[in-house]
Amino acid sequence: MTWNKQITVIVVCLLSTLSSNLLVSSSSIFSSSASSNNKNNIRLQQNTNTPTNTITTTSKNNGFCTTFKTIELPVVTINYRSTNTTLTIRMTTSYQGYIGFGLSNSGTMEGTEAIIGIPGDVSKYTLGSYFAKLVGDTERQATLRNTSFVQDEDGSVLEFTKLLKDISSGGGVANDRYNIDGFGLNKFIWAVGNDNRLDYHAAFGSFPLELDPYDCEDDGVEIIPDRIQNYKLLFALHGIFAILAFGIFMPLAITASRARNLLDFEFRKKKAWYVLHTSLNSLAYGLTCVLVLLVMVAYSKKGKDHFNGSKHEIVGLVTFLLMTVQVVAGVLRPDPYLTPPPPPPGSSSTSSLPSEKVVHNEPPPQLPTNTNATADDVSYSDSLSGEMMKIENEARMAKEKGIELIETDDVTSIGDTEEKTSSTQEQQPPKVRLVRTIWRRSHVVMGISTFGCGIFQMHSGVTLYSTLFQSGSKTYIGLLWGLLGFVFLSVTVTIVHSKMKKI
Repeated sequence: MTWNKQITVIVVCLLSTLSSNLLVSSSSIFSSSASSNNKNNIRLQQNTNTPTNTITTTSKNNGFCTTFKTIELPVVTINYRSTNTTLTIRMTTSYQGYIGFGLSNSGTMEGTEAIIGIPGDVSKYTLGSYFAKLVGDTERQATLRNTSFVQDEDGSVLEFTKLLKDISSGGGVANDRYNIDGFGLNKFIWAVGNDNRLDYHAAFGSFPLELDPYDCEDDGVEIIPDRIQNYKLLFALHGIFAILAFGIFMPLAITASRARNLLDFEFRKKKAWYVLHTSLNSLAYGLTCVLVLLVMVAYSKKGKDHFNGSKHEIVGLVTFLLMTVQVVAGVLRPDPYLTPPPPPPGSSSTSSLPSEKVVHNEPPPQLPTNTNATADDVSYSDSLSGEMMKIENEARMAKEKGIELIETDDVTSIGDTEEKTSSTQEQQPPKVRLVRTIWRRSHVVMGISTFGCGIFQMHSGVTLYSTLFQSGSKTYIGLLWGLLGFVFLSVTVTIVHSKMKKI
């Protein structure tokens, strides 16, 4: 019996221990299940606008994803995460310039607001076509938190946290255009500067982004970049056409005019120098029209106005107007001399008069003075009188026809009028009309002004291009002036050679 009691006690103890462990395990299971249900209930209460297919993963804080998602763009990397009330952005670029980020339903910067970071400051700015104005409302600025901007030799980094619902100056919720949809689709804009001056962009763009604070899967973000690099070809062609127009064609046109005696032969019923001069100027003007159109298309695609008051744009407009006036004036060039009026109908021109000479080698006979003349003498006198009458009749007829009668010691010539007139015209050329003189001087002055403006445009344009696209400014400017130096030297040598040959 003793052994039976002992065995019974041992079995009871084992069963007791086993049942205790089972109770503890079941209690843990039920407790874990209840905790999970409570957590899901809290999440559903917080995310009333969340789609039903929300994916839950790890790395969460109060149900929100704490890991950053990544958007890779050519010149900037954007990391972001959000909650139901805030959006956190981190932007990194290799450029040592300002960084901007904003909300824009249209994808353009005009009339929107952006957060811009520069060394020592991260603030909200109101954007226009060519300006960024600091938002002065401190309550509106207060929606930015945890701001920082770091810039070193490796580039620039902007980071900030912004409230999804902006605050108006009265303390309430701001206009919807400043509010970010934390559970829907938004369109954001971004920009990176060449430096910390808030003017030209090195790159900019826009992209749509759907926010979901509970989605932690970084499965890639569909973006539509609109980068300024897309217009690099347009700006490059703009500069190339300007160099062709003002650096090559226009100097050659000037050379054709100033060294015209080297091309003083007929070509297509006109002087060769004139045909070459007008053709090269026409090519330069055509290229100018094309390059202006290219840059206007580029700015239109960027959503900006072309003319904003910069020196390059103002001088460019003046240059284009001067070239237009030059072309119109060339077409309306006045004649240098007055055109002689046509002869009246039925009259004969002096050009049709005979040019032969009527020569009388014998002196006119003289009547005898002897009063005692015989009959033979009288008949001889009558014959002499007939000869004189004949000569007088010829002189009278020549005078009526406009032929001058020239008497010398031994010869009388008829028909020298044209030769004397042509000789006089060669010695004394006709006077040039005043209107032609004024036109010629104005044409020269406007041509020099246009050419000077073109040189300024080429230099400033290369500088702007290098600034916009982080290219080698000194290299491009050196190549430009090397080309211009060669062209100027060639033009000078040609003109001097033509002057020496004329002498």
